[in-house]
Amino acid sequence: VLARQLGDTWAITAVNNAAAPRTLSVTLPAGAQFENLKNALTGETVQVAGRTVSLTVPALFGVALISR
Repeated sequence: VLARQLGDTWAITAVNNAAAPRTLSVTLPAGAQFENLKNALTGETVQVAGRTVSLTVPALFGVALISR
């Protein structure tokens, strides 16, 4: 999992090299305060609870979440 910030925009990326999907919870950095993130690959909205986001990364694939 990797978090990057450019101005007010955040990107959270995760990669899964396993043969099965993986579900994980990630605590976002202190400056990352928003209610949801958008999956840049699927358009799906992912809810953020406090500073924690839960996501499922498909097998042999990745996820790219953006704050805008």
